[in-house]
Amino acid sequence: MNGTAQAYARLGRSVMFAALAAFAPSCERDTRKAEPIVLRIDDRTITRREFDRRLLPKLVARGNPPPGSEAYADEVQKLLKEEIDEQLLLGEARRKGYTLDPGEADREVERLLAAYDPEELDQELTRRYQTIDQWREDVARRLLLRKVVSTLAGEVPAPEESEIRQRFDTFRPRYGQPEQLSVSQILVRAETEAADILQLLRKKNIPFGELAKARSIAPEASREGLMGTFAPGELPPEIEEPVRRLAAGEISDAVRTSYGYHIFRLNGVTPAGSASYEQAKDRIAAELRDERQEAALNEWLERRREETRIEIADDVFPDVSKDRN
Repeated sequence: MNGTAQAYARLGRSVMFAALAAFAPSCERDTRKAEPIVLRIDDRTITRREFDRRLLPKLVARGNPPPGSEAYADEVQKLLKEEIDEQLLLGEARRKGYTLDPGEADREVERLLAAYDPEELDQELTRRYQTIDQWREDVARRLLLRKVVSTLAGEVPAPEESEIRQRFDTFRPRYGQPEQLSVSQILVRAETEAADILQLLRKKNIPFGELAKARSIAPEASREGLMGTFAPGELPPEIEEPVRRLAAGEISDAVRTSYGYHIFRLNGVTPAGSASYEQAKDRIAAELRDERQEAALNEWLERRREETRIEIADDVFPDVSKDRN
């Protein structure tokens, strides 16, 4: 059984979507009747059922404002505009024959599964999707949209050296090197084991790296617990906060997270510093390229919106359809 199949076996039970109850009437319509249309984009239509399935996970992710509230109307209007743009992009994918490579969606699912704690991922899927297959569908849709966007926005001229230099001179402090923290850790499952290790570190003066290799369950145990070097904000708050309270060379008390009990060592701090033009120019070139790509994509979407017949059903979202542009 491959990684995706194992994940489906673990997460594949049907899960109830938290916000769906608010929209139950639209989902319980007599299936013999025509489903209400939310959007018409040229010859494509999106029904209320499709809207519930595809767009409501986004609404939940934005705090799930209650139906009838001003915040709900504002959020639905934003989501409908997003859906219009996505449909225009997906239409372009159909015209150009863009498809995903075989197994591409499954590989992305496996990557996401590996990047998240299983319990946290399970909770997120339960909160935002009805079934695991709907999540996989959404992953595939995101990948296809990414492919279309990268194609539409990809052909922009490279920034000139003079542009890069001007951006550097204007915003020089932005490109400085932030403060860097070098951090090591020992991770164990039990609080009693963490207390025992702290005794060995503080009373017996056993080297931190030696204990990390022997006792830590973290992936970096073989590197004597060295996690790496991190700028402010790159570590989760529950890790960065206790680490920042340490002096260089100091060891923390046991810190509990969802992974177990951590003992951190602040190996050292590299102060913030300014960057030279040579150090910053690749980053600036990438910024300028991203800005041009975004502008090119927005121009394309604006043209397509003007060329396309777009209708939002007044009887489904009367407060939303009044202000589409």
